[in-house]
Amino acid sequence: MTVIAIIKRFLTIAVASIVCVICLTSSVYAKDTKKKEVEKPSLAQTHYISKQTQQSFPEPVTKLLAKYKIPKENISVYIRDLNADSPMLIHNEDKLRTPASTMKLLTTYAALKELGPNYSWRTEVWLRGKLINGSLNGDLILKGYGDPFLVYENFWKLVKTLQDKGLREIKGDIIIDNSYFRLPAHNPAAFDGKAYRIYNAPSSALMFNFQATRFLFTPIENDSTNSTNKKKVALKTKKNKLLGTVKVVPHPKINNFTFDNQIKLTNGRCRKSHFRPKFKKNKDGKLIIKGNYAAKCGQKFILRAVSKPEQHVFNAFRDFWQDLNGTLKGRLKVGRVTTGDEIFHVYSSPTLGEQIRLINKWSN
Repeated sequence: MTVIAIIKRFLTIAVASIVCVICLTSSVYAKDTKKKEVEKPSLAQTHYISKQTQQSFPEPVTKLLAKYKIPKENISVYIRDLNADSPMLIHNEDKLRTPASTMKLLTTYAALKELGPNYSWRTEVWLRGKLINGSLNGDLILKGYGDPFLVYENFWKLVKTLQDKGLREIKGDIIIDNSYFRLPAHNPAAFDGKAYRIYNAPSSALMFNFQATRFLFTPIENDSTNSTNKKKVALKTKKNKLLGTVKVVPHPKINNFTFDNQIKLTNGRCRKSHFRPKFKKNKDGKLIIKGNYAAKCGQKFILRAVSKPEQHVFNAFRDFWQDLNGTLKGRLKVGRVTTGDEIFHVYSSPTLGEQIRLINKWSN
């Protein structure tokens, strides 16, 4: 066999081998492609799957329902561990119900999806005038952006920081800029007729303490009840006999705020009903606070929404400012930040991730 023949034979074998490899590769690729096209994506897997045996109503829950005369058909329950293969407890799970505070799970989930867990709300403080040696010869502007948790301690920190940065006297007014939200007219009594309940408070871009005024109820017993014959008097006193009066003071303070105090101080143990006085207005528009309050309840705060959002946040600012020995000579105005105003301080709220834990745990 000549050299040329050997080379030709080698080339023939090499070409055949390459063709085989190409065909095989194409076949595998086609097979894989076809497989991928048919195969559907699988659901995300949890770290583990636990076996769950379905349970019946716990005995303490059954007793509690019986105590308050709540039929089981009037409630729905669905409890499931996310890593379990089935629910722990289900009862009337497909019946339509009023969601109440569980609706917050949807709104907070939407907030997480749209804003992210690190989102923070701003509350801005602007100056309209010259600040010289701690004295502002002009107005102070508070502008809100919807912080849902501008509660006592957080708002106090904001006010204290203004003084830490050198502001001591405000010669002008406090202007509340609540313009960030465009809101329709709100009727707080439309839901259940309880216009002063905190859950019926209107939304606001600058909302202090959930729009809640804290009313401090203080029992003031009659002289006969406080005398040395107190034990004898108590023995003769019937359960709901009038013992004295109840002093009611709003916090923060509300200037020129008058109301008809019809709270009656009674004997007997302190009940939950004593913390649900009726707030309503008469024909003349005067607020009436009515109900019974047991002396044994002692001093308690009862929360109601009675002021407009702008007035409420002004009242809180004024009280905090004066408590910190600051001077305020002006009054409340509602307005907007305009060109020429100077930013003085920006307060950043706790993150959305932090606030969601509180929002979903507590209900007002």
